[in-house]
Amino acid sequence: MHRLIREVFTTQVAPLYTDEGVRSFLDYIEPDELAQRAGRDHELIAAEDAGTGDILGVAEVRRCTHISLLFVSTEVQRAGVGRRLLEHVCSRCRSRGRRILTVNAAPNAVSAYERLGFSVQGPEREEAGIRSVPMMRAVEESP
Repeated sequence: MHRLIREVFTTQVAPLYTDEGVRSFLDYIEPDELAQRAGRDHELIAAEDAGTGDILGVAEVRRCTHISLLFVSTEVQRAGVGRRLLEHVCSRCRSRGRRILTVNAAPNAVSAYERLGFSVQGPEREEAGIRSVPMMRAVEESP
């Protein structure tokens, strides 16, 4: 999972961030950090190829209210993997009584999140070199 996130981030998102932002993000996705968060209040969900077992996409969700990570392998982007991951996340969150799901989208991912039913909730911001746009959607809607 770490490798997929790192590869997609490095090629598609890192060019938008400052050096500080790249370091902050890479620290956030270190395998030990992912494992520690999963042991607390985050869930890490992977989409796998049924035939090969290869990981095609990864989602990390905090308290079933916020998407911390959503990455899909470059080779299968726009093939429904992200949509299926989000459907799974929404189903889990609905079953826990959650109604809203938020994400801080990388600027170049805003249109993808809009296609998945999210709407922009405020202007772009930058924190520790990481640029993001706050977005939200209802979990009851189909992605």
